[in-house]
Amino acid sequence: MGNFNRALRRNESFIKLSTYLTQHGYSFEPSMAGKHPYVVVQLGEGKTVKFFFPSSAGDRRSADRQLRVADQARDPPTSSEQ
Repeated sequence: MGNFNRALRRNESFIKLSTYLTQHGYSFEPSMAGKHPYVVVQLGEGKTVKFFFPSSAGDRRSADRQLRVADQARDPPTSSEQ
């Protein structure tokens, strides 16, 4: 698991996502599924969500897309906004 943790600390997607989650007060646990890292985020009231991300992003926009997904999970659009 040591190599996994070292690799995560350098992963741009994980860095941006974990920073975002920490700033918004979410607790999360990094994990691994096969070759794909993910974080399990505790949303409260017993609800969790998993965010999977690439081990090495193909381009720099990958990490930013994770934040847009996180925003949508946090503040889903209401029926009047859709």
